[in-house]
Amino acid sequence: MHPRFDRRSNTDEKEAAMSLLAIGAAVAGTALLGAAAGFTAAAYTLFNRTIPRQDQLRVDIGEMADMDKWEEYKKFIVPNREWLEKQPLEHVTITSRDGLRLCAEYFPADTPSDRLAIINHGYTGCGMRDSTSISVFFHRLGYDCLIVDHRAHGNSEGKYIGFGIIDRYDCKSWINYVDTRFNRSKKIVLFGVSMGGSIVLMTSGFTDLSASVKAVVADCAFTTPYDVFAHILKRDYHLPPFPVMNISEALCRKMAGYPLTAAQRMHFYTIKFSPPQVLCVGTGVYVKQELDLGKLKEAVYKAYQMYETMRLRFIEDEDGTMYHA
Repeated sequence: MHPRFDRRSNTDEKEAAMSLLAIGAAVAGTALLGAAAGFTAAAYTLFNRTIPRQDQLRVDIGEMADMDKWEEYKKFIVPNREWLEKQPLEHVTITSRDGLRLCAEYFPADTPSDRLAIINHGYTGCGMRDSTSISVFFHRLGYDCLIVDHRAHGNSEGKYIGFGIIDRYDCKSWINYVDTRFNRSKKIVLFGVSMGGSIVLMTSGFTDLSASVKAVVADCAFTTPYDVFAHILKRDYHLPPFPVMNISEALCRKMAGYPLTAAQRMHFYTIKFSPPQVLCVGTGVYVKQELDLGKLKEAVYKAYQMYETMRLRFIEDEDGTMYHA
């Protein structure tokens, strides 16, 4: 009988085709499951490396900065820290709106002053380790200083870092503490560097911000946490933001109690309501790693568009060449 009329041959071909489809589906399913597991693992790793309390900065400064220049900086950073530690500091505490004990060191001016600077450190830092030189600077200008430890940093309680979304309420509580203790007699300057810079910017967006706040200085604040984490994903894990950031968002919402994407929206939303006395300062650091000048320029322009006080925009590459952005 001719093969095309052989029903058994047709049946065998169909069974073979079905087997191949089943194998293909199984392989595709396994690949999808593997990819999903990989993305989920990456999301958990990213979350655990960034959101929970980090008592040590997991970055080798030698990978980021010119060590010769860093040694030059340490020549005045270390003496400032040692000098400040010997001064008559007053340890003060407040309770956050969610019940955490927040700590700070109050350092009064040498002579009675009506000016006070609230100093906000950066990510994984603490006041008496990372804010000493700027505190000495303000002190020499005749300011009282309140050197804070953010939640989940230093001596303050807290399990999860707030990236400004929660910390802005803490900063507002410190302002209220100063107003209450000194009967609104202090003219307050909010100063923050890096994550602290973003905290003071978000704090400045409160429509009921105390009139005692006369100026806000943000030194090299990030554009948004999303941008920072997306950069970490690309640099350390060679992964795109989607879907890892989406999974991290869900983790942050469940574990830390706030949506990570809110930081992205809030950072720019509050800027629209910031008082005119906001000074956004962009500082440069010598970076040994290869820079993506396009991304850096984009971030600079975002900040420039938001702040009338930001007027000079320069970028320095690895070779020391300065570019006007």
